[in-house]
Amino acid sequence: MSNAKARRRARAAIVEFGIRMQVERLAYWTSGNLSMRVPGDPDLVAVSPSAMPWDLVEPDDVPLVRLDGSVLDGTTRPTSELPLHTLLYQRRPDIRAIVHVHSPAAMAMAALDWTLPAFLTGLVEATGGSVACAPYARPGSAQLADAVADALDGRGCCFLRHHGLLAIGASLPRAFQAATVTEGAADAYLRARSVGTVSDLPADEVDWIAEAWHAQWSGADTGTRG
Repeated sequence: MSNAKARRRARAAIVEFGIRMQVERLAYWTSGNLSMRVPGDPDLVAVSPSAMPWDLVEPDDVPLVRLDGSVLDGTTRPTSELPLHTLLYQRRPDIRAIVHVHSPAAMAMAALDWTLPAFLTGLVEATGGSVACAPYARPGSAQLADAVADALDGRGCCFLRHHGLLAIGASLPRAFQAATVTEGAADAYLRARSVGTVSDLPADEVDWIAEAWHAQWSGADTGTRG
């Protein structure tokens, strides 16, 4: 794939999944942001624009940004959360895409500082296991990237205290899967907790199911089990 074609496809993917983000009620108005590395140029990322409604975003509006924060191309400013994205990419060469959302159940878990246990098979397949809550740090700061490091260790997703949810993946579809499945699981967990006790999956089952999540990082991803 040519460099120009890779850039066009990355920008189009940001628009596609930005619209999906709002359709699935993962973000409201101009909240939430996402990015992906441009294939063939791991130092370059396509990232969502700042404060722009998704129904107005065109691929050419999507900024292309180097990991040092310099904007290579684009008609709009990058998201204000750009440092979070670039710092995570710098520290984790394996991360190919990031999705950050402000969805209702995730925000509730973040407000409560709760961990979402590995209680559903789909959650484990999408994230690798339980989803922890990272400590609070100011949005857009380097400290926020530091805060999520431990919470994302061996996981595809974490909550951000007093904020929302952050998901990573070896591809943008995988990062989005982690975000949207975690939102659904968090909603189910909050509902279940309101009426009874929620039990975790057995540890050996978590390990077996999580193989589908781990496969994406080795290039052996064959899709979901279902």
